[in-house]
Amino acid sequence: MNPSFPTHHHHHQPTLYHNLVPAQHLPPPHQLPQPLQVQVPPTQVTSVDADATNDSSGTSLTKAQRRLLGESEAARAKRLAKNAERMRQKRSNETYEEYKIRLAKNAEANRRRRANETEAERALRHMRNAMRQRLRRAMETPEQKAIRKARLAQRMREIRANETPEQRKVRLEKGAARARHKFLTESSEERAERNRKKAEYARAFRSVKGKNPPGQNEDLGKNSAAVQMDIKVEQPPVPPQNATHQLQHNLVPQPAELHPPPAGGREPNYPINYTEFGAAFPTFFNYPHLKNGQQNAYNYPSQPYYPDLFRKPKMPSVISTLHTFDTVYSADSVEWCPHPPYQHLFVCGTYQLADGEESLTSGNSGTTTRKGRILLFSYDPQHDSLAHEQTIDTPAILDQKWHPKSAQLAVVTASGEMQLYAVREDTQQLSHVESLRIPPEDVDCEQLALALDWSSDGNRAAVSDSRGGVSIVSIEEQGMRHLHRWKAHSFEAWTCAFDRADQNVLYTGGDDTLLCTFDIRCVESPVARLRNKSHGAGVTSLLSLEGHLLATGSYDDCLRTFDTRAMKSSLTEFNVGGGLWRIKPNPGRPRQLLCACMYHNFSVVSVGEDGRVVALDAEYNEHGSICYGCDWSYRGREEGGEARYFATCSFYDHKLCLAVLKTEE
Repeated sequence: MNPSFPTHHHHHQPTLYHNLVPAQHLPPPHQLPQPLQVQVPPTQVTSVDADATNDSSGTSLTKAQRRLLGESEAARAKRLAKNAERMRQKRSNETYEEYKIRLAKNAEANRRRRANETEAERALRHMRNAMRQRLRRAMETPEQKAIRKARLAQRMREIRANETPEQRKVRLEKGAARARHKFLTESSEERAERNRKKAEYARAFRSVKGKNPPGQNEDLGKNSAAVQMDIKVEQPPVPPQNATHQLQHNLVPQPAELHPPPAGGREPNYPINYTEFGAAFPTFFNYPHLKNGQQNAYNYPSQPYYPDLFRKPKMPSVISTLHTFDTVYSADSVEWCPHPPYQHLFVCGTYQLADGEESLTSGNSGTTTRKGRILLFSYDPQHDSLAHEQTIDTPAILDQKWHPKSAQLAVVTASGEMQLYAVREDTQQLSHVESLRIPPEDVDCEQLALALDWSSDGNRAAVSDSRGGVSIVSIEEQGMRHLHRWKAHSFEAWTCAFDRADQNVLYTGGDDTLLCTFDIRCVESPVARLRNKSHGAGVTSLLSLEGHLLATGSYDDCLRTFDTRAMKSSLTEFNVGGGLWRIKPNPGRPRQLLCACMYHNFSVVSVGEDGRVVALDAEYNEHGSICYGCDWSYRGREEGGEARYFATCSFYDHKLCLAVLKTEE
């Protein structure tokens, strides 16, 4: 219980119970809790100093109980205040072991009490909890409300991150049933209140965006701003007692600042502290004590998960594994070179904590202990040979993209840099060309570059970062030049992509569940055209397709398609069974997409010409860890039907696979 809201346990009369509980939910009158009645006949009292007083039924009262019988309200309030202060002092001085023991005892006592309580006692308990909840919310300030909602959001993310597919199915069914029941049974007053809140929200949203004249909806604008303000939520520290306790404390999962799904949680707008966790793949970095190979700490599904919304279809294509490779470091990115004569080359990026390092940064200098490698491979389909050609040590890599016009590779890293490499004609290996550090939002806080994309002409690149910002970088003869950075999202900007038809349009996706569209013709002040809220979780991948189509991936396990000319709602939603980290188009069939479905597998799906039909072509279940990186080869061969090669990689098992997709005739 929150110590700032002490609860005085008065005897609840049946009249109070009737006032707060609807009549149709009341138990029979004989089951209602009755107030305690103690009768002490004067003739039974032999001495005021006796240790006990007997009533006519033989029950005894101690000296303390007799003192409470005649206690005044002021004395009672004073006694409860002293008890509360004593309890706070005791808990502030208790050790971590005592804290765990107390919580375990309280939990066991609550379980026993609730197992034996009657229906009336349960209803009364729920009523008291509701009263306390309403009292707290009536007294809280806008800042406290924002903090409460942030903590609630984190708890929900943590719960949903660790739930099994069966638990998720049950949760969704219960939520749908509650929503249907609430909608069907609401009164006319409740319906009017719901419509009023929707109208208030719409007015507040327009007021914040500046569409209403100044002075209108001022209160709504203030309330909305209060919810969106940057609230700093400090976590209560756990005082280490000794080395053993420190080890136990390190083994307890701590809240994480950056959180892609669906494992781990984080409370929005924590003071970012990268000394406790990583950014791009927090399922690993939330628990820095885990080492390579300890993926059994997470419950990966041994079999593919198919929602009950559809049965497992008969796949029109089959996938065969040709080669596997151990990347040593955790692998997260694969990119195949599209330019001849280098189409046999592809790169794999890795992300790893330095061995023996507990912190992820060293001071404020930006020196990172998150290290990575660029692994260059070549594959010859005629001889079916895979060769590891080169290894380049870099800071941890989060994304890579080949230049659309030349054999140059752009890489963004955990140090906040964009690095440019080129393929040498003589050795056909990568050589470093230039590095550009993206200016951070705050020099005292580390800022990670999370994703990048090239414009169609190759003259500009967009880079999104862990502070919710997006930067435009110009590629000139003199080198790379940073043009502008703006705040696009409240939390991490996981992805960005240029529109294929109009390179002045940039799409971004963030952990605030928003899909944003920006007009960047004026680089110094990009114009936000649209903020779409169709996604149920963070937007993690974007792919612009021909025909005014945009494909998006999210932590909510759905692949969505949008008509870029009318993006208020999606054309279709297709559940792939896992959070979509990357979407890659087949060079031979651009509407056939290879999807990295994180905790599920790699899936191949086909999108119809109108973007409204999505079909599952094949699934690839070779990996046993989080599926992050994938890309198609620009080479193919005919063997009894269409065949396409692609490479995939997974995180904890640091595994790279080369596979072939064959379409059955």
